[in-house]
Amino acid sequence: MLISFTRKENKSVLDKQLKEQLRQDTEYYHNVLKRVVAVIKYLAIRGLAFRYAEEVFSSPHNDSFICALELLAELDPFLREHTEQRELRPKSLISYLSKTIYEQIIEIMDKHKSFKQLQR
Repeated sequence: MLISFTRKENKSVLDKQLKEQLRQDTEYYHNVLKRVVAVIKYLAIRGLAFRYAEEVFSSPHNDSFICALELLAELDPFLREHTEQRELRPKSLISYLSKTIYEQIIEIMDKHKSFKQLQR
């Protein structure tokens, strides 16, 4: 009986830890996406090109999307840390900084009426 009670306590503690980790991850990526969507809206509303020769941080030939994110990261410690982590571990971190993501976000925005009104 004591073993059963201990297992329930351990499960409860583990559940709380997992829920807290999920909450933190959700909040983290929500913050990333707020910044990414702001950059996408800025470029799209003005009709600016997203892609050029490269899609690499710190390159003088990178695209407008990455360039705008780099500029924002200079002023935003959260985004700076996120982009630095992406550079250190490019494949192991979900970054939301790729062309695939911004193309999907543009498609979603294009379907949304309020975004179409901003473009006028």
